[in-house]
Amino acid sequence: MRKIDYIVIHHSATLDGETFSWEAIRKYHIETLKWRDIGYNFGIEKYQGKTFILAGRDISEIPAHTSGLNTNSIGICVVGNYDNEILDLDKKQTLLFLLKTLMYLLDLSPERVIGHREYYVLTQLNLADKRYLSENIKTCPGVNFPMHEIRETLSKKFKVKNSNLFKVLQSFDREFLAKRKVFWV
Repeated sequence: MRKIDYIVIHHSATLDGETFSWEAIRKYHIETLKWRDIGYNFGIEKYQGKTFILAGRDISEIPAHTSGLNTNSIGICVVGNYDNEILDLDKKQTLLFLLKTLMYLLDLSPERVIGHREYYVLTQLNLADKRYLSENIKTCPGVNFPMHEIRETLSKKFKVKNSNLFKVLQSFDREFLAKRKVFWV
């Protein structure tokens, strides 16, 4: 089993409609991007009023979701465009369930759960490879996605003392959203 240090949360930047988008994402990754499978390890999507956790690449396999962080992370895509939408309660609770399960199984702390846009913070702290850093900071998983709230909830659930990295990520996320100097994914 490969070493996993981070769980990276993404959004699909598409509407979560009446059909499963997960297979369309898989098809896009395989046929257009020429990857061997969908880039994420898990997906969360609502279909006919129910929220599902969907399987992507096996966690033993290296995913393709965040250049420079793929070898030591798991990627979760929450279907929807959270630059324009608010994460609904069902999806949030499902995401928290999946995160708690993965954190327990992989012995990860809440600071190891990041939004795609927070990759920038890791590079600035020399915790990730800067070669893959884009000029523009992405908004993914969306400017309306509550990363700070997700980490706070996880922190309370696991009763952990917040580290410096946790505080830096929380501060970055709040400042980033306050400035709204964002670039669409």
